[in-house]
Amino acid sequence: MPKLPGAPLPDAPIVSQNYTDFAMIQPDPAKTWAQVSGLDPATLPACQLFDPPSPPTAGLTTQAKVKTPTWGSIGRR
Repeated sequence: MPKLPGAPLPDAPIVSQNYTDFAMIQPDPAKTWAQVSGLDPATLPACQLFDPPSPPTAGLTTQAKVKTPTWGSIGRR
């Protein structure tokens, strides 16, 4: 992960993703696209992958308020 000088390292240990009840079965495209066509884009929550909300800064030290870059902020200023 990118890091700014003086910013604290994230407290994130190794992460794993475990699947249960997994089966190599191809989904029915008609059922899959029926779910997509039934979505109303006006009611979907905003995507926060590349623009997540800022965390609260109350009580943090000046050093902790330095915004650590994310993969979504690469190339943005």
